[in-house]
Amino acid sequence: MPDNMFRAMRAANLPTLVPKLRTLFLAGTIASLVFNSFATEVTRGPYLQMLSSNRVVLCWRTDTATDSRVRLGTQPGVFTAVTLDDVPKTDHELPLTNLQPGTRYFYAVGSSGGDLVSGADCHFTTAPVFPAPVRIWVMGDTRATIVRDDGDSRQDVREAFLRFAQSRPADLCLNTGDLADNGFDHELQQAFFDVYAGPLRTTPVFPCYGNHDLGTEGGQPYLNAFSLPMNGEMGGVPSGSERYYSFNRPGVHLVVLDCYGTNGIFTAELDPAYRDRQLAWLRADLETNTQPWLVAMFHSPPYSWGSHNSDWEWDMITTRTYFVPLLEEFGVDLVLNGHSHNYERSCLLRGHFGHSSTLTAAMKLDSGDGRPGSGGAYYKPAPQSGTVYAVMGCSGFLGPGVYGHPAMVYTANALGSLVVDIDRDVLRARFLRDTGVVDDYFVIVKGSQPPAARITSARIEGGQIHLTWETVEGFRYRVYRRPTLTTLREQVSEDLVADGFQLRWSGLVGPGRATAFYEVETVAE
Repeated sequence: MPDNMFRAMRAANLPTLVPKLRTLFLAGTIASLVFNSFATEVTRGPYLQMLSSNRVVLCWRTDTATDSRVRLGTQPGVFTAVTLDDVPKTDHELPLTNLQPGTRYFYAVGSSGGDLVSGADCHFTTAPVFPAPVRIWVMGDTRATIVRDDGDSRQDVREAFLRFAQSRPADLCLNTGDLADNGFDHELQQAFFDVYAGPLRTTPVFPCYGNHDLGTEGGQPYLNAFSLPMNGEMGGVPSGSERYYSFNRPGVHLVVLDCYGTNGIFTAELDPAYRDRQLAWLRADLETNTQPWLVAMFHSPPYSWGSHNSDWEWDMITTRTYFVPLLEEFGVDLVLNGHSHNYERSCLLRGHFGHSSTLTAAMKLDSGDGRPGSGGAYYKPAPQSGTVYAVMGCSGFLGPGVYGHPAMVYTANALGSLVVDIDRDVLRARFLRDTGVVDDYFVIVKGSQPPAARITSARIEGGQIHLTWETVEGFRYRVYRRPTLTTLREQVSEDLVADGFQLRWSGLVGPGRATAFYEVETVAE
């Protein structure tokens, strides 16, 4: 590549050179210069991996070996950069670097012979540099489904989320494990990549290792399919393994752990040497974390009386004995699990590391339901003020269980996924059923006071003032007015209960009120 072309690419902040790749800068659109290759078809993807503020990895599979090419631009159909990998392969994994934060990019994947997949649904948005609202879609145990006359349960769960998130899509997707029934590549294809092909084109996925993902091939199809941040590509301490890893989304640190190692399905307890290496890495990672929110994910839940029982199954005892104490030491806020094929959600817990019979009232730092306006949100004035544990193993099928584990405040033998929204000092989570109904929700607040309201819009029109402000579902709000900054305020609204992310209120300005000052206050629970 000529030096002047390379300098032009760098000046334009376009994807830069990576080993074995060639990146070219093209002025304007080149849509008229490419043709589809009829001899090659994409059989998996494209899908996104390791999406950060300045980097993404695009992956796809072809039925014949070809070189790899991605065209990229910030407008649909207008591509201003091309990244090439000359090595022929069927499993393509192409990193794009030097991207701009908070920017939507459109892409086309293919080979030097032409584009194979492109279109309006091939896009991604890089993460911001600073903390901003983030939506996380959590699914789990998608290896099997319930076949119905008009479709199947996995598709119903998927479509329920896409309808729910139409105006606010997910920024990333987590899968709590067991993506393939017996760990085979063809099962991974049918149960995961085929079912979620649409969302995976626009949303990066971060899975964790389930016992079924080991299967009969030692988990190699799972490891081959995903490109995960084992080298600290997205923040966090490098783990050197895709079986366990960590990464940052500005404002949130996410840790993904491995309950099984290479032992296979229920064959033996987690190897102590492997376990201790993972725990040493976890401690080092958490010691360096500076993000305010901490979320952990691993397959086997420490607390469950669903289709698996945490009182006697070795993998669940292991996570409760070894993972939970270390995570709680560093103030983990939310722990996500799968394995039990149901939904279970705890109250705010701390210090329960044994059999369910050893759970005491003192370990329940807040035994309520975590719902504003009901039992009240969970408040965390300090990092070690408790953790919520959620079992999300019901995105594909269900299983029988005893249910009613004493740590849990809500249990449902129902299909669905979990929607987690984090914004500033507030985490909101909703269990979204396959029917589109929200069956459970809870709120965690950093601090000891209700989150302050933030007015986003104020305008006067037709003798009325119109206010809009951000809200937390379930909280009550009041509007006050002051004639001057030094006079007493008067309440001018009734108590307004938020049922979503924002509230609107309108009121008369009043005759002779040339100036007035308005406040919105969150009502203490």
